[in-house]
Amino acid sequence: MVQTAQKLEEQTLAPWFSKPMRGHVAQFYTDETKLGVCALEYIYSGLRRNEMCIVIATPGKLIALQKGLRRLGIDISNLLASGCYITYDAEELLSGLLYGREIDTQQLNVLTAMLSRHLVLSSRRSVRIFGEMAALLRQQKNLVAMLQLEQVFDELLRHYRFSLYCAYPILNQRSEYDEVHQKIQAAHDHMFYC
Repeated sequence: MVQTAQKLEEQTLAPWFSKPMRGHVAQFYTDETKLGVCALEYIYSGLRRNEMCIVIATPGKLIALQKGLRRLGIDISNLLASGCYITYDAEELLSGLLYGREIDTQQLNVLTAMLSRHLVLSSRRSVRIFGEMAALLRQQKNLVAMLQLEQVFDELLRHYRFSLYCAYPILNQRSEYDEVHQKIQAAHDHMFYC
């Protein structure tokens, strides 16, 4: 599925994020601060383009993004109230999705329906989604559930107009990295490194 693989080590992704977007992007990172800057650029660029932005992230990342957007002059309260900026706690969503180490199909259908509803309501405007759920599953070494989640988003991309930006920490285990990296690469249209 990878159409382009771009390695951007120390560069910003702002020029790429400022364009209208559609597709599935993966960013591998070693520096949490750089990831935070890139995620902020992605969401900020979308909000400036009047796109709906959905953030599914860890509580710390949600707080950091909101602080960053406020520093950039974005009225978060107004955007949350209008439904233009929607946030979900990735850890909380995952705890409801998993039954042991497997994804509960019924709960996955609930998540899919919830996201579909947001995408339908956005009808004429683009939507950007930043997500950390698959990365959390990878950190838990739950690769089957991670790939299942990626497949759900790929299916949504076939039916709705949106972009999905996934963030994956680079882990140090070389053998696990090679196999998983290839599977993650196959599930995404674009890949970035920082």
